[in-house]
Amino acid sequence: MHQIATQRQPPVRKPGPRREPAAPICADEAYDVQEFCRRVGWGRAAYAAAKRNGLRTAIAGGRAFVRGDWFLEYLERVASGKYPAADTAAT
Repeated sequence: MHQIATQRQPPVRKPGPRREPAAPICADEAYDVQEFCRRVGWGRAAYAAAKRNGLRTAIAGGRAFVRGDWFLEYLERVASGKYPAADTAAT
């Protein structure tokens, strides 16, 4: 009797959660965290990391909000290498 060697196939990876395409962030608007993350295509971990690294938020009525101009300032700091933001320290 001959045994035929079979090769193991690598496991099939399931696709991650579907996210909607990114939507524009307007400097003169405020977004609750859920809408903000949806618009920029971030999950909770990416949002938490951005907060740790200087993204400003405001709490109102027990909910967190991100203003569009705060996000654009955060992106400028990241792009310019001033990351994490030094200007968020005690002011």
